[in-house]
Amino acid sequence: MADNAQRPFRGVFDMFSELNRMREHWTEIEPSQGRGHPAPWVPAVDIFASGQDLVIRCELAGVAKEEIDVSLTDGRLWISGERSGAPEDGADFYVRERRYGPFERSVKLARGTTGDQIHAIANGDGIAAARTVLAAIPPPGVTGYGLTYGALCREDAAFIDPGAALGAARQALPDLPVEVLSLAPQVPRLFDECAIWDVGRADAAVHEPARSNVPVLLLTGTLDAVTPPSQADEAAATLPHSTVVRFPGLGHDVVAASDCGRQIMADFLNRPDSYQTRCADEMRPPTFIG
Repeated sequence: MADNAQRPFRGVFDMFSELNRMREHWTEIEPSQGRGHPAPWVPAVDIFASGQDLVIRCELAGVAKEEIDVSLTDGRLWISGERSGAPEDGADFYVRERRYGPFERSVKLARGTTGDQIHAIANGDGIAAARTVLAAIPPPGVTGYGLTYGALCREDAAFIDPGAALGAARQALPDLPVEVLSLAPQVPRLFDECAIWDVGRADAAVHEPARSNVPVLLLTGTLDAVTPPSQADEAAATLPHSTVVRFPGLGHDVVAASDCGRQIMADFLNRPDSYQTRCADEMRPPTFIG
């Protein structure tokens, strides 16, 4: 087993606990309130290591310091408050993206982080908390690379002829040089790397369409060039209880890019037979003025 000192920041990101947090957060609405009340918006954060320090930087432009509350509950750092003011009434907006009203964001901390450490952070001293977190998780990507290449190499690259792929690329984009066309999008040296990874070839059944009667939610951005809406439609064809939700003007990973996407996902997890998608229906792509 690797020494904990060699695995910094374990526990800050935990996918399943984050899904549970979103589910609990977005669905804690009393029945008498209905679902039309605005939920707290979620500010963006950067979380990174700086030497022996863990830095959590939260984007709260226009929020006064006295309107921000920082607390620690059940191993999770909570940042909440309210951005006062509202856009000018009657204004003719071209783009309207800023959120007003109450906000809330939480970050799961490593085990051992204490209230005293949070108090110290609030007063400018994050060394004790950073050392606790540094002893807990691996550097970014240590686990992810194995999962990524295990799937991509066994299930995708093993079924593709590099020469045929280059030929298709040259036909589609004849003006680009071979040096560019030979690089696969997103994973440019996939074939060379898979030859080194050497995980073999999966059973061809992995490419068969999934078939199930369970409720399925398929979220897709209308400008997604990685997994376009047509792929969601194709998946839905063999999933009779599926719903495809399109997000106008968004690209890949609508859950990360949209409060609405997170709300729909959380509602689906809580009520897979009666969830709401109204916020996506009301979205409009941004207007670009040349």
